[in-house]
Amino acid sequence: MLGDYPINVVLLAKDLDSAKDFYANKVGLEILQDNPNVVTFRCGGNELAISKSTVSTADEQTQAGWRVDDLD
Repeated sequence: MLGDYPINVVLLAKDLDSAKDFYANKVGLEILQDNPNVVTFRCGGNELAISKSTVSTADEQTQAGWRVDDLD
């Protein structure tokens, strides 16, 4: 079921500007959204979100989410 839908991956970064530079300029991903708390990149048919973290790169939050038409 979920294998038929695109997935969004969420990674954490203490230094969001460095992460944005790496994924945009070194890896070559297109930026879809850029604000002080999250940068989202296009990655094929999926998205990669880098979220600002004040604690570390490990946190209790969503790490992936599927884009579906209906939750039922």
